Amino acid sequence: YLDVAPVIFLVVNNEGKVELINKAGCTIFGYNETEILGKDWIANFIPPNAQQHCREIYDPIFTQNTLVTDAYENYIRTKSGDQRLIAWNISTLQDTSGKTIATLSSGQDITEKRAQEEFIRKAHDELKDYSLRLQASTAELEQFAYTSSHDLQAPLRKIQSFGERLKSKESTQLSDSGKDYIDR
Repeated sequence: YLDVAPVIFLVVNNEGKVELINKAGCTIFGYNETEILGKDWIANFIPPNAQQHCREIYDPIFTQNTLVTDAYENYIRTKSGDQRLIAWNISTLQDTSGKTIATLSSGQDITEKRAQEEFIRKAHDELKDYSLRLQASTAELEQFAYTSSHDLQAPLRKIQSFGERLKSKESTQLSDSGKDYIDR
């Protein structure tokens, strides 16, 4: 079962050494099983900038027999030097006296998922920014339309008033087509 499961299964003993890793783990890490087994988990497979966080999880398990968390995320370093983000679930393996002798962890590579979430978050932020700019632009256009409409009403009233005055005072001198133009 361990080798057909699509998640990493990892056992780390109380000395911090890898005792078991399944096929999915080897594939994600880019190593074969013999290159991983017996190696110090934190020193060899955790990037330097994530090692302290990892120690904060593992040290209390073995020194105080205390599981700080049963789920966490951290980056691992692959054979090629790439970093992959893994979501871990961790449990302890204990001897008959109750002392923790190892951890059993299952991990899922969430690197792409996190990248997609980040892409969606950025796209959402850009759309939100665009929407705010569009709202501001719409408000400016509405203000411009209101102002333009108001500014154009005065000249139109003058033209209309002039046309009515012309019609009332000079209608006898206007041709039928001239009267028609004024009525429009």
